[in-house]
Amino acid sequence: MVKLTINDKLVEVPEGTTILQAARQEGIKIPTLCYYEAIKPYGGCRLCVVEVTSGGRTNLTASCSYPVAEGIKVVTDAPKVLRARRLVIDLLWSRSPNLPILRSIAQDLGITEPSFPLGDTECILCDLCTRVCSELENLSVIGMVGRGSKREVLTPFGELSDVCQECGACGFVCPTAWIHEVAKIQAPCTLTCPAGINVQGYVQLVNQGKDKEAVKLIMERLPLPGTLGRICPHPCEEECRRQTVDESVAICNLKRFAADQVDLKELGLEKAAPRPEKVAIVGGGPAGLSCAYHLARAGYKPTIFEALPVLGGMLKVGIPDYRLPHDVLQREIDNILSLGVEVKYNTAMGRDFTLESLKEDGFQAVFLGIGCHVGMKLGIPGEEADGVMQGVDFLRKHTLKEPFTLGKHVAVIGGGNVAIDVACTSLRLGSKVTIVYRRTRDEMPAFEHEVEQAMCEGVEPLYLTAPVSVKTGADGKVTGLECQKMELGEPDKSGRRRPVPMEGSNFILDVDMIIPAIGQRANTSIFEGTGLEITKWSTIEVDEITFETNLPGVFAAGDVQTGPWIAVGAIGDGEKAAVSIDRYLRRLDQKEGRIKKRKRHHRPKTFPVGGVVHPRAEMPTLPPEYTCSCFDEIATGFTQETAQAEATRCLNCYSDCLEKLGAPGTSSVYKAPTAVVQQKLKERSAYDNPADEATVGAILNKYREERGNMLPVLLGINRSFNYLPRPALEHVADELRLPMAEILRVATFYNAFSLVPRGKYIVSVCLGTGCFVKGSPRLLERLERELKIKSGGTTEDMLFSLEPVRCIGCCALAPAVRINDDTFGRLSPEHLPKILKGYTE
Repeated sequence: MVKLTINDKLVEVPEGTTILQAARQEGIKIPTLCYYEAIKPYGGCRLCVVEVTSGGRTNLTASCSYPVAEGIKVVTDAPKVLRARRLVIDLLWSRSPNLPILRSIAQDLGITEPSFPLGDTECILCDLCTRVCSELENLSVIGMVGRGSKREVLTPFGELSDVCQECGACGFVCPTAWIHEVAKIQAPCTLTCPAGINVQGYVQLVNQGKDKEAVKLIMERLPLPGTLGRICPHPCEEECRRQTVDESVAICNLKRFAADQVDLKELGLEKAAPRPEKVAIVGGGPAGLSCAYHLARAGYKPTIFEALPVLGGMLKVGIPDYRLPHDVLQREIDNILSLGVEVKYNTAMGRDFTLESLKEDGFQAVFLGIGCHVGMKLGIPGEEADGVMQGVDFLRKHTLKEPFTLGKHVAVIGGGNVAIDVACTSLRLGSKVTIVYRRTRDEMPAFEHEVEQAMCEGVEPLYLTAPVSVKTGADGKVTGLECQKMELGEPDKSGRRRPVPMEGSNFILDVDMIIPAIGQRANTSIFEGTGLEITKWSTIEVDEITFETNLPGVFAAGDVQTGPWIAVGAIGDGEKAAVSIDRYLRRLDQKEGRIKKRKRHHRPKTFPVGGVVHPRAEMPTLPPEYTCSCFDEIATGFTQETAQAEATRCLNCYSDCLEKLGAPGTSSVYKAPTAVVQQKLKERSAYDNPADEATVGAILNKYREERGNMLPVLLGINRSFNYLPRPALEHVADELRLPMAEILRVATFYNAFSLVPRGKYIVSVCLGTGCFVKGSPRLLERLERELKIKSGGTTEDMLFSLEPVRCIGCCALAPAVRINDDTFGRLSPEHLPKILKGYTE
């Protein structure tokens, strides 16, 4: 331990502590902007300057980078110290006059207005973003350029280089979120969404109870929020960083909740001034509807040519009511049409019009979004028999109430979502249903919850079974399905083990109807003779940035371009095609400022794993014994309370959404309304020991008036309890009026915090370079044996916790171990039992 004097007060702190850390420990306020534990400070901004009056290096110095030494004397409030701080904050505030954090610090130092009108930027030149990029992520994508008032953060040549991993580490450490404007940082959920929706933004708005604003934000990119809130496979949730704590946020369910609360007619979506050009949309599925929606908002009056008597494509005729109520989809389609979109129903390409006739009718651009409505054949004998019907045809006939004969015992071939929908629809119509799938249940591509629901309702599965031939009677109708048992062999190109037939295992499945549902393709034969380029996969060839085909003015997107994919992907590509059509008609460069592909998000190395566990909200559903006999929607939706609680789980990864969505002139951090705070006080978790609440209250009172007080409050609680208890975190959120997501973001980021109980004695083993070279890994192994716990664990009696650390600042004593405030150096494994014994006696 090291003793020093701060403002005539004797202080004792561990060796390696900086003056800033020592002052904070004693509750002495020193203003700072750039203190961040993961990056070694170097005193760049000089705002945390203090005066060292006694010691080896006296004079004004930056407290964040000055390590304490035995006997030094420090003054934090001398007149010349305050003058230096005023000069620094005046220069910074003059550079960024509208930044609340600078205004607050300046006013604390007695400055009422900036003296030098240098600019209007939110960059405060703290250099954190460039240093985390270079020192922690080892990328060096961004850098500090220029001198004096012209100094700024820039990316190479004004744009992000290919080296950038879009990890967001720079945005995470930026105290003003300004770097978002430079690096265009997006949360992993937003980056993963094929439609590019600001996922993080609308989740936070749901958290605030602003459902209308949430839907309006979603509909900037996605015109079908209630529909996709029910059927989207939510790839965004697969990248949700909340998984490092427990489970991903229920993003898709929150989208549905918000959409269900809002009357779309009341949104007042903005439209540009009318444009005279005519645009034809061929196909009214998700891609066509999206393209028409965005073109209509851009001022055009597009015309949709739809072969069916309804709009929606496979959303309408391929998804049953129990998953997607048709009135939900129809309301959103009607909203799109209300923007001025015209529709010609029962009008098919190749039969009622051609690309050439559209041109002759004055259409200056054409979008092709005909989808994939042709089912893939099994390729087995007898599949043309009476009683064999493709899954997509079955679902379409059922939806449009076209006449067809349903068998009493139906065999559904396939393991995807279409197969599950066909099976459950047949079951509801009174049939006995068997699903025949050539792999195991674990390998079924259908949603797991859909498969589970089908099995609970009474659908019978036959796994590792493949169809061989269709059996028919004298009248040519289906009487059975010959099947063969399979076993899993070596993995194929998809990484799944290939099903291999088992000889002599053939058997007859007694059925009178067979419905293949093994995939779909587009009917591209309608484009023969047009010159349109078609790929070998029967999809339309397009430019991967603009979605323009080889025919000028003809664009394509959705399943007809990608092959069967997810609806949100078709909607996203429909919007991109709309942008291209708008630029094409305005004679602008279609590719300018657009990238070929969105990069996959990479998790920053500096994001630790950990957090307070809070289970994901489960979607309430109707019981299977009821749903198996009707088409009522199975999922019943979140309540307001459940939705807001679930949205609170969002870690708000890069903190940009609240700044962009907050009201003008407000703080960048959302402050919960008083009524919400009072409600949370009633729901707050109880402390195990009532006296603990008083302890946390005292820590809050100590730092209540300090700007940026959350971090010192959490540090104080961590010191008092050796970890951050859940009730204490809720207490802090209530008192500081901050969202729990913001508290968790900080609590899961800094390595100093623990979110689970730790032992009375924290045994820290230094794995820094000096200690590592001299044998600290052997110390760690011996301690694991002696304490009978793994690294990072705590003994059952809660006496010891074992933690490896990067460095404890005692290189001269390498290899070293620290137990609470005691440091032991130049150790060998044999020394450890005796040292531990000293803490148990």
